[in-house]
Amino acid sequence: MTRRGQGRRRTARRTRPVLHVRIADRIYRTVDWSRFDLAVRGGHGVHELYRAGNVVTAYFGLAADEIAFRFEGMVVRTDAISQVVAFSFLHVPPETKTMLDGLTRMARGVSPSQVGTGWRPTRAEKRAVFLARLRRRRNRAAESDGDAPTPSG
Repeated sequence: MTRRGQGRRRTARRTRPVLHVRIADRIYRTVDWSRFDLAVRGGHGVHELYRAGNVVTAYFGLAADEIAFRFEGMVVRTDAISQVVAFSFLHVPPETKTMLDGLTRMARGVSPSQVGTGWRPTRAEKRAVFLARLRRRRNRAAESDGDAPTPSG
């Protein structure tokens, strides 16, 4: 999840869920996205279709057949080697903002039924998530060192 420039970003970039983006008559899958921008990977030559500074109107959704949320974005970066084009949102309608906020909450582990309800995790829930992440980190470190992971952390 960590990418170059992550420390300068307003919000963290998400890689999941993968969004499907339609620009003109082509559909792309996101490499990563946030509430303010997104990056898509195209096929060979996609960097030639979109130049930095170009403004596009596009649509996105969770699946290729559910593309319904509109945005206007400006191309901020193209990469010929990785075939990635990054867009910064210029205009995002309210319903699209709501969808992006919901996706951001879901990516952070908030269930869809809790989105928009003002729900906040309790201290015990935050602690449980923290401890689970700490155990996973320790297990990964132990595996990379060649030690067997410990079941209790």
